[in-house]
Amino acid sequence: MNWEHWEDDREPWRFNRKRGMIKNDPTKHYPNKQEGKLLRRIMSETGLTEEQVRSHKKYRKMLTDAQKSGQKEKGWSPFHLRVMEKVFKRLLKKVCKELGLAKEHPKTITRIMELNNERNKSGVYSSLQVSENEMKHMINAYLKGK
Repeated sequence: MNWEHWEDDREPWRFNRKRGMIKNDPTKHYPNKQEGKLLRRIMSETGLTEEQVRSHKKYRKMLTDAQKSGQKEKGWSPFHLRVMEKVFKRLLKKVCKELGLAKEHPKTITRIMELNNERNKSGVYSSLQVSENEMKHMINAYLKGK
């Protein structure tokens, strides 16, 4: 595409409004939804400007907490969680029948890890692979739930 018609050498906002604003002015802070709501409320209650609110220690702490609460938590997608759970349950059933031991037995857990590693190395299940750390997480969550 040709961007010559833009006078100030800026690309148009292709993805979303906030990303376009940040790209065009990286020196300015753009609050997320919760932080913006709180900032507007504080400004209306106190009559202070945004700079004055941000310079005040009490309000700055409140804004930081609001910003943190508005961020998405990092983690696995629901699809990936379902896949991990299915793989874990299949391996658990297979190992329990094979060894004849309880689900919580240490030998059962080590055998599940071995089978999962073999399964991942085969390359057949490339889209449904569960890493060693993910499998440990599933085992710990399962054992805590019981």
